[in-house]
Amino acid sequence: MKIGKIILLILGIVGVFVAFGLLLGGGTLIWFDATAKDDEGFYTTDTLHLKRDSSALVSSPANITVSGVLMGEWKHLTTFRIEGASNDRSRGIFIGIAKEEDIQKYLADARYDTITELEIESSSLNFERVPGTRKPPAPTSQPFWARAVHGTGAQDLLWELEDGTYLLVFMNEDGSPFVDISVRVGAKVPSVLWIGAGGVAGGFLALAVSSILIYAAVRRTPPEWDTAQTP
Repeated sequence: MKIGKIILLILGIVGVFVAFGLLLGGGTLIWFDATAKDDEGFYTTDTLHLKRDSSALVSSPANITVSGVLMGEWKHLTTFRIEGASNDRSRGIFIGIAKEEDIQKYLADARYDTITELEIESSSLNFERVPGTRKPPAPTSQPFWARAVHGTGAQDLLWELEDGTYLLVFMNEDGSPFVDISVRVGAKVPSVLWIGAGGVAGGFLALAVSSILIYAAVRRTPPEWDTAQTP
């Protein structure tokens, strides 16, 4: 086989793998969009029961993922909805979003847990403990929140991602330790369906081009006539 055909064959095989990757990824997003989205267009976790002996649970919305897509990459296309309620009816819940530097100052020397990752599709959570002994003041007394809700019963916070590093905080309304809450986190990403459709379309296109390259590499060319040969 000539070197040119070998190159065509390699490109065709690589293209097949790329095509199947695009088809699988795009198909997964289309399926996820059809099955996981609620009536208001949010992809929402199951109810998560969070019980920690610290003063706060802190998460970065930029570390929330939907079907493998990092939401921080779609800042101006994403709206978050955070629903929560305290499992202790005698306590009110606080849900707030603020800039990272403000949260770090507010929780300095306090014991809290960082939610290092939240996967909406599987409702999985990972925590990392930050040690401390100081009790922070009531979060409702702080002026730096970009968005916050609090009170007894279910609370619902809507927030569109903004430029900057913002953290999502769950606390008791009075700032006391032992946070025992139930929450649901949702994300509205209007482009998920179009990303999936684009992936499928790109997969079929890549598969077609790859098939042409492989065919061109393996097909036999007819022998050339020797013009110098006499009949």
